[in-house]
Amino acid sequence: MLIATVGFLLAGVVLFLPGMSAEASRGVSESSPQSVVTVRPGDSLWSVAKRTMPEMDTRSAVIELRKANSLSGPNLVAGQKLVVPGR
Repeated sequence: MLIATVGFLLAGVVLFLPGMSAEASRGVSESSPQSVVTVRPGDSLWSVAKRTMPEMDTRSAVIELRKANSLSGPNLVAGQKLVVPGR
C-alpha cells in the first residue's frame, strides 16, 4: 500500500512539474509587451490610462493599469513608475 501511494505521488509530480515549468517559461517569453511611464504632477489613473492606452475604453484601461501595477487605490504620486500593459 505504501509503495503504491509513493508511486502515485511520484507520478503526479512527474506529470505536474513539466506543465508548471512550461507555463512559467511561456509567461516570461510570450508575455504581452509592456512599457513604463512616469506619473506627472496632477496625473490620475484616468489621465494616465487615457494618455497611454487611447485605443481602449478608459474605464477598462484604468482597470488594466491597476492590475498591472497591483494598485489597491486610485492615488498616484508624481515620479511614480507605472507599467502600461500591451505597449
